[in-house]
Amino acid sequence: MPSFCSCLLAISLGLSRTHADDHALLAAGLTLYDALYAWCRDPDAETHGWPPATLDEIAGPGAST
Repeated sequence: MPSFCSCLLAISLGLSRTHADDHALLAAGLTLYDALYAWCRDPDAETHGWPPATLDEIAGPGAST
């Protein structure tokens, strides 16, 4: 999952640039990361018709090395 690290960094940096207030930043970040956690926790519950068999299919070959 290392390929996701740059995406998470970009999200974090973007949140900090769009929220001047620390409390608003925290609320937005918690909502976003809770949603990402729920998606990672329950991949078999995905119902959009595109679920990959593994996260490696999303990240691409060699991403988990």
